[in-house]
Amino acid sequence: MSRASFQRAARSVLARLGEDALLRGEVVTPARRVNVEHGVEVVQGEMHALRSVATFSKADLPRNGDALQFIDVAGVPLPGESYIVEAAIEDNGYTVRHVVRKG
Repeated sequence: MSRASFQRAARSVLARLGEDALLRGEVVTPARRVNVEHGVEVVQGEMHALRSVATFSKADLPRNGDALQFIDVAGVPLPGESYIVEAAIEDNGYTVRHVVRKG
């Protein structure tokens, strides 16, 4: 498979599983899509913990400390749906996964 094929596949997965979100308060068109999973086992050294993990397109360039806010179809932030991006745990070249905590 070519690099373009993998990029399309990553965009397709986030289009289906992700939700519209603002990262660092930046509004982009079309809205960026982010998928958050809760109760994911994360291993850091000897420690195992269940955490919330967000999957982003690598092009979004998420960084530690960034604010992540989910929005409705009108672009209005959803109450209680905000997170702070923490440590990166996976990068496959097309998507990146970060631990997130409630904001």
